[in-house]
Amino acid sequence: MWALFILFSTLALVEPLPARARNLWQIGLGVSAGYNSQVFQPLKDGPSFSALTLSVSPWLVLGTETGRISELIRYQLYLDGIFPVTGPADPAFSYQNFFDSQTRLDLTARLTFTLGVQATQGKINSFAQTQNPSTEAIQGINQTVTDFISVGASSLMLWEPSARIKVTQPIHFRTFIPYGQDDSTPNGQAGFTQSSQSYTLDAGVGIDRLWARTSLGSELLIGWFLPQRGAPDPTGAPAPDRSVVTAQLIVRGTAELAPRWHLEGHAGVFVATQASHFLQGDLPPIPPNLPGDMPTVLSATLVSPIGGAELRYQFPGAIEAGLGLSYLHSATGEVFLGGLTVSDAATLRGFIPLPRRVLLAASGGYRHSNLAQSGGFGGLSSAGNSEYHLFQGDAAVTFAAKDWMIFSVRYSYLYQYVPPADVGAPGTLQLASFDRHLAIVGVAFTYPSVVR
Repeated sequence: MWALFILFSTLALVEPLPARARNLWQIGLGVSAGYNSQVFQPLKDGPSFSALTLSVSPWLVLGTETGRISELIRYQLYLDGIFPVTGPADPAFSYQNFFDSQTRLDLTARLTFTLGVQATQGKINSFAQTQNPSTEAIQGINQTVTDFISVGASSLMLWEPSARIKVTQPIHFRTFIPYGQDDSTPNGQAGFTQSSQSYTLDAGVGIDRLWARTSLGSELLIGWFLPQRGAPDPTGAPAPDRSVVTAQLIVRGTAELAPRWHLEGHAGVFVATQASHFLQGDLPPIPPNLPGDMPTVLSATLVSPIGGAELRYQFPGAIEAGLGLSYLHSATGEVFLGGLTVSDAATLRGFIPLPRRVLLAASGGYRHSNLAQSGGFGGLSSAGNSEYHLFQGDAAVTFAAKDWMIFSVRYSYLYQYVPPADVGAPGTLQLASFDRHLAIVGVAFTYPSVVR
């Protein structure tokens, strides 16, 4: 892969860059207020309560285009306030700083390099779920309340040796780093350590063949995942190696079934193995945690099929409006949850344009995940919660009163069920069940109305 990178970089020197330039910019402000039927207190075992919510979110977009180089930078600040309606809780406030950078370099007529960097710093506490339903993914929610930093980076080298052949070289990196004090511990605050951090890195290569209405390709990704490792051993014994080596090989394809119907899918295999027990099977049994328990048997290697499909319909003459149904069976390391998950998710989304500049968007979905927080793939119940079920449904109506002013109303329902967990080691992930209704009204202002 690195040989390809060096080759592509050398080819970039063949053609000089034109001198013309264009600057882009936009500023904006979003304000929303709502009602959340279930908010969790910082102490995980404390009672939940209903609350009014207030969010203020200014943002700034800057960009430039110079010859074959384009750069777009976005900064957004999320300020959230939680004002309890029931329960003894005090008002709570949180914030998130979000930074996103996208750089595209047209190195030659057939060679393009894209680099993306995302960084978030802030505090998780409200779980207000204020994302637009058109883009919100069905994912698990970690109930831990904490200050954190999350950094992600991705690059894609795209080489098109002919009009029908595409060769890609993707690289993805992401990390979740909590810091400060952990308020979710039952015995009071405790400082986060390096063992609370989580990292993932994937790199690979893919090739696709294009036809008039279809495409077919494959991709190989090799990765490394370091899950959260829990609390240090009180005896001072060194922690076992939790790092995991991953690999996935997929075959993918797309098809234009009709002028407005689009189908895409992929299928393959995912392999994860502990670095310290590379490609081994069952490991020696772990002694029971409590008297009467059975010894826990862990497997050092996981092999799982993966795949998914999505069918979309585009409304005539509409931009970003249509219907979509998707199913995904995946295995991946999730840095926010701090563990490896094997999940099934089904999602239905719709975007329907109405007269007088009104857009109706709705989505519904279900996700089931099995987790292996400790890095082991068997005996999951000994590592805290081993699975969760998440149901989601929401609908939003937006009205563009002006090009620079958009009103919105949204209702969302979230239900997460977590089976009772067995007694786990201190510091292992503990998700909580909840049943939440959320209603939000908001307005957003932008100037200029489009990035220009």
